Amino acid sequence: MKPTYNKIKNNFVRTPREITEALLKMENFEGKILEPCCGDGAISEVLKENGFEVKSSDLFDYGYGEIKDLFDIELEQENIITNPPFSLKVDMIEKLLSVTKKKLVLLWYVKNIGNLLEGRRHKNLKTIYIFKKRIEWKETKIGWLFAWYVWEKGYEGDVTIKRIDWEQPIAQSQNSATQVVNDGFNMGLEVQKSKISSPKLSPTEITSPNPNIMFNKSINLEVLK
Repeated sequence: MKPTYNKIKNNFVRTPREITEALLKMENFEGKILEPCCGDGAISEVLKENGFEVKSSDLFDYGYGEIKDLFDIELEQENIITNPPFSLKVDMIEKLLSVTKKKLVLLWYVKNIGNLLEGRRHKNLKTIYIFKKRIEWKETKIGWLFAWYVWEKGYEGDVTIKRIDWEQPIAQSQNSATQVVNDGFNMGLEVQKSKISSPKLSPTEITSPNPNIMFNKSINLEVLK
């Protein structure tokens, strides 16, 4: 489905609270959090409700937070969590990574995984939480899946991909499967099953958005049932 974000004023959509809650069930955060694309405070308010100290800003005035361009952020931030504009450019990622001390978390299209892992911006990328269902945006209709991308400063290991659902308690299943996507395969990805704890589970296929992509680091895939 062709995206319709160009019809959205200032690329603004409100992040459903369950999307942020799902992230908090999977990730721990220490210290303060910056929300640099806060809109009307959808993500910020959920973070505050869960006891975090949050600073909010946005390029546009939605009646919430400070009016500030994220490219003007100069001070280092302990953590950054945001749903950036759908027209997110890679230079935004580089900018936010440059001012992040601990964790950077972005809500972004799943279809960008291939290009992200192929480029230099996979450094410190630790986990990708893919939502099993499409998010129902009130402002628009987009047929693509979304995921939380988590960068952690200092992390140099493999990238873990987990499929999650916001409609039920999220916890790692004892019957989860772990698979490793190996390096060096062109024309798509070859997935090797490294561990399955239940005979009822079958391997999950991953295909690259770009069949010509060659990945330079491995990926651990945990399928949460």
